[in-house]
Amino acid sequence: MSVDIADLEFVGFVLEAAGGQKEPLIAYLRSHKPLRQEDREYLADLIAGKINRKRGRPKGGPNTKDLQNVAVLVEFAKRELRKRGIHKGIHDQAINWAMQLYTSRGRPPVGREQLENYLRRSRKSRTK
Repeated sequence: MSVDIADLEFVGFVLEAAGGQKEPLIAYLRSHKPLRQEDREYLADLIAGKINRKRGRPKGGPNTKDLQNVAVLVEFAKRELRKRGIHKGIHDQAINWAMQLYTSRGRPPVGREQLENYLRRSRKSRTK
């Protein structure tokens, strides 16, 4: 069992759209690829304005946003693996998939050690 790369791809498109690059998400939505109900609900909330950006100046340097985006993909991959009953060795597997997907979309590579440190120090709630 593994995470469906299409699920991670959709999350990547949403992150890119949130960062201002909407064309990949628009192309994905116009394609004939299926959307999960969770994805439909998230998009509806995003369009309805229920999901807002944090106020104030973003923290960190120029590549912090890249780290945050990859970290979201890692947490998503872990959640999907846990739903499928896989509980051992998911951390490395999720990081590898997230980094591969992120760089395959033409985004700048993120250092693995830097990502590990970000995930360890993140104050956001962890997925169970």
